[in-house]
Amino acid sequence: MAKNIKMGGINQHVVVVDLFVTTPTTNVTPGSVAPVSGTPVLANRVPGIAEGDVDLVTSLTPVNTACVAEIAVAGTNAAGNVAVSVGDALYLDAATGVVSKNATKTPFGWAFGNALDTGNNLGTDTRTGQVVASGATTTIRVWVGKLN
Repeated sequence: MAKNIKMGGINQHVVVVDLFVTTPTTNVTPGSVAPVSGTPVLANRVPGIAEGDVDLVTSLTPVNTACVAEIAVAGTNAAGNVAVSVGDALYLDAATGVVSKNATKTPFGWAFGNALDTGNNLGTDTRTGQVVASGATTTIRVWVGKLN
């Protein structure tokens, strides 16, 4: 199971044929096109986190489609650098694996809080709710799920 998943929904797990899993080339096992456990993926355009490596015999990949996971998020959008705050919509660039506020990419989830936080404020700047500085890339908690 992916160690970066911190909270998962009940019955929100699917196992999909690898053919239907879009995996950014930066998130694969060397020498393959299969996702590595813990990386952002798209299962038929449904966002998720690979819960395990692809089964090389069956070509099946376990994917969690509703969870909170710690992943790297870039403080960028289509226009350039921008801060990310709790509640901001996030998008996955299926070609590069970058999760950011670039709304021209595939909907992925919402910024949920700082990965290092153990208290109630989710590790945010309590004045701004910011979890990723403009132009930075920071590992934060992301609520993974299809945006409406």
